[in-house]
Amino acid sequence: MTPRFPSPQPSPEGEGAGSSARRGPPAFQVCEFLCGGIRNPEAWKAIAADRNAELRKVVAEVMEKTGLTKLADIAQALNLRGIKTNRGCGFTPTHIHRLLKAA
Repeated sequence: MTPRFPSPQPSPEGEGAGSSARRGPPAFQVCEFLCGGIRNPEAWKAIAADRNAELRKVVAEVMEKTGLTKLADIAQALNLRGIKTNRGCGFTPTHIHRLLKAA
């Protein structure tokens, strides 16, 4: 019986030669494409901290201008503004709770 996920085989030309050389699992390749090749965890943390600070400002602005206090209402307001999460999804009450809790 053959394994379900065969181990990667090096290309005949050697490691790194040609376009058929593997650079990791497909998920890693997609992440590398979307993230501009950033592999440093400290850089990721800095990027996330900056984005979260900006989102907290937007949430505070929404709460101040509209008087909303429920997490679901705040999430809906962000979604109506067209603001997306890091993964491109809409906000949920859980997203808002974790964002405010991390402050």
